Amino acid sequence: MRKILAAMAIGLGLAISGLSGIAAAGVPEANDGSWVLTSPANVKTATSKLRHRTYQDVLESAARQLYVADSSNYRNGVPDQRKADPGQLAECAGTIIGNPVRGYLKDRFHFCSNWSARLDHRNSEGVVDGGFTFDVIFIGTSYQGARKVDFEVLVERILLWGNISSNPNPLVTFKIDCYKITSDRGCDAQSNTGVSKRISQWVVSPHSKMWLQSGFNDGIGPDKVNFVGWQVFLSSPDLPGAGTPQLQVDQSARFDSAPYITNYPQGSVFPEVTPHLLYKTSDPEVNETAEHIKAACDDPQSTIPTVPNKVIPGCRDGKSIYRLYYDQNRRNQNRAMAVRTCEAKWPNYPDEGKDCDEFPFSATYEGAAIGEFEPTATPGMYSVRALDSADNQKAGSRLGTWYTADRILDGRLPVGGSVQYYEPFKVWIQS
Repeated sequence: MRKILAAMAIGLGLAISGLSGIAAAGVPEANDGSWVLTSPANVKTATSKLRHRTYQDVLESAARQLYVADSSNYRNGVPDQRKADPGQLAECAGTIIGNPVRGYLKDRFHFCSNWSARLDHRNSEGVVDGGFTFDVIFIGTSYQGARKVDFEVLVERILLWGNISSNPNPLVTFKIDCYKITSDRGCDAQSNTGVSKRISQWVVSPHSKMWLQSGFNDGIGPDKVNFVGWQVFLSSPDLPGAGTPQLQVDQSARFDSAPYITNYPQGSVFPEVTPHLLYKTSDPEVNETAEHIKAACDDPQSTIPTVPNKVIPGCRDGKSIYRLYYDQNRRNQNRAMAVRTCEAKWPNYPDEGKDCDEFPFSATYEGAAIGEFEPTATPGMYSVRALDSADNQKAGSRLGTWYTADRILDGRLPVGGSVQYYEPFKVWIQS
């Protein structure tokens, strides 16, 4: 396909030169019309006022999107997320994107968007009489072990038609604007935020890479959390009328240096998706834990302790829960409250080879003792059940491994007297 496109380019006078693939651009003449850049990713005019998104925007976006992390994937340790997935570009090319500006988050480490764009030439009478069309595949990868996000752009299916004599080989330029959201710094100077090639170069070399980085100590709190926004712009700077950058993608990233993420004391994620940890009632290793959480979510009034109008957070259709790490005393109190509740209902459960399972987990802010730490919280909005010890411990091990694998941070940690960022997640039960 590329050979055919290259032949088309030569036939239209682009004269791709040597190994560099660079052809001299035509010099636009006076009164030879103008150009218009359009794409489904940006239906507004180039003069539309753009704004940087706020952290509230990020939270609201995350609440509308989810992905499921199957706990069975975490039976044998943390999957490697230090390198890009070689199949990600092809997968993105085949993904139907409803809104290219927001794109699609497969999970917290893989972003995808794709769209078609066109450069239309309008003659002196305003009639479109030629131009270029092309498709864009744009992927992003965040990492364990690096405060970095990599991007790859693929420009393909380049077609030329009609009158392009005023500039038969224009520049097509992508530029990323990185801006601060939660801290006083955005991305650092080591970021590579732009790529610009002529049409003939894109034909021969359709791939290009960009990246964003954040300094190890840039951010807030002990985890040095730094939320940034990033916007992708497209332009053709040497075509009159198409040189104004137009917004194509509008997303965010989170960098952190959390020391308790085992083996990966720094990393990055795409935060605009709410992870759901999946347990299955058909999974023989954790089926009792899954059945307990299912009951807590589907029929909380049947669970222990008995509390009127009981609503348990952390369920797929309910409120999110948040990891608790730094406050060891609160974690201990969550666990102690759950154990006391189990002992009151099943006094001899340890002698039967059982553990006291609690949901929400003791390693969350929403654990059993929430009423002792948050005066406005309603006590008793949790469930306990005595169940098989091996089942309970395997489910807990998967939770801890997933915390690391998905870079789940202490999710409601006060910084400077108030919570400045959140890390919501939920639990999903399937058969």
